[in-house]
Amino acid sequence: MTREPVGCGNGRAMVVDVFDLSLQRRQTHPSTILVVQRTIIMGNSDSKSKFRESVYKLSNEEVASRQLEFWDKLWKIPTTAEEIFTLIQPDDIRMLRQNQQGNLSTMLTQAISQLHQIVETPLPKYYPQAVNCIRVLTRVMPFILEDRSDEFVQQLLWGPPPNVSTTTDASDGDTSAAPMSLAQKLVDATLGLLFLPDFTVSAGAYKAYRDQLSASANNNVVYPPLLWYNGVGYPDVSAVASVQFDKNRKEVLKLLLTCFSSILYHTAGIVFKVGLLLC
Repeated sequence: MTREPVGCGNGRAMVVDVFDLSLQRRQTHPSTILVVQRTIIMGNSDSKSKFRESVYKLSNEEVASRQLEFWDKLWKIPTTAEEIFTLIQPDDIRMLRQNQQGNLSTMLTQAISQLHQIVETPLPKYYPQAVNCIRVLTRVMPFILEDRSDEFVQQLLWGPPPNVSTTTDASDGDTSAAPMSLAQKLVDATLGLLFLPDFTVSAGAYKAYRDQLSASANNNVVYPPLLWYNGVGYPDVSAVASVQFDKNRKEVLKLLLTCFSSILYHTAGIVFKVGLLLC
């Protein structure tokens, strides 16, 4: 059946799609809009309240790593970068570092391990949780690194990971490759996040990179599909433009810069001996 515009005036029978007409007549009552807006505001307020309660608990009482429900909720509470910076105050982080070192150790280990796992196994359904981890680390790391004489922090970041021991070959006494420290894992994961499929680069670009990587014996070459934008050396690269990719890239770059913030607390003579810079 041929559809004609309503009021065409051509003498033929006008056909009106009943479903379309019902959509045109449907009106949203102002009270409905107010209810939706109020629900969104209350939801955001509830999330912020829960996150703040979690931060307060971490700063003031011991939370065992086996309390999975608490930690799982902490990483899944929806929050913006601005809310993270507002809800986690400098004094909260310093109290964690000085009085609740077990909580700080668990928080850093979980956040960094989650990012490392997401880089190893990129699953988009976990990306919102990854963004929360990125934002929390971006907020807390400068205050963790500010005291370079803190032995606990040095051991936490650069000591052997908990529950990991190196194996020794009985024949020659050589140890196997040592596992990465928490600081090394943080830098490694952050660099991986810069080129994560459907997060900071397109899935197609990432697949092309993996295909080239498997076909090449050289791990130090540049893979044009992963470039964010074309430019010097690769003017013809067709990069995927995405507002969401740019937002995620910004979050990851903030974390990367934060990893190097410890140089702000060192004298010029030892800047190039800072561990995170050497990663």
